[in-house]
Order: sequence, then structure tokens, then C-alpha cells
Amino acid sequence: MLYEAYPLYADGDNLFVRMARDSRTDAVEYLYDKVHPSPTLVGEAFVDAARCYYTDVAEFLLTTGRVPTDAFDKAVSNAVSSGRIGLLKTLISKKRASPQVLI
Repeated sequence: MLYEAYPLYADGDNLFVRMARDSRTDAVEYLYDKVHPSPTLVGEAFVDAARCYYTDVAEFLLTTGRVPTDAFDKAVSNAVSSGRIGLLKTLISKKRASPQVLI
């Protein structure tokens, strides 16, 4: 598989994370099923997808059950600091944020 031979871009970005950042839901789903990325990579991909407001990718990653709490909290913090109220409402509605990030 191409991912196994070239998991990183020339700039050091991980292919799975980059596809999430580029809103390539089809590629993210395919790579997730074939490669089984670590929770760390799933979290990084989720944070990037949420930051770019790619809800389809973020929703898919949440359905995997492998988005770490710290990654979810980072996405919430990013939404707060960037003033993205719509994104913040979407994330809060998932009821996954730790109490510390909501204070």
C-alpha cells in the first residue's frame, strides 16, 4: 500500500492527517480502515479537521471512538480562541469536552 511506503509528505506531514486537513473524507475513511492509525494520529487529524471546520471528516473521526480527550479539548479551545461559535456549539453538543476546558 502506498501509505506504508510513504506515510509522510516531504514537509513531514502525515498522509492521514493531511487528508483530514484537506477535507478528503473518502481518503480518511479508506486510510482509517486500511492502516488503523494510532489514537494520536486520529486525534491530530480530528483537531485539524475541526480547525478547518470540515465537519464530515471530524464527524467520521468521532464515530471511530478513537479521538483522545486531549485532542477533543484542543479542538474546543481552538474554537474558543478563534471565535468560531458555530464550531464551538457543534463540539459542545457532543458532550465530550472535559470540565476543565469548559471553565
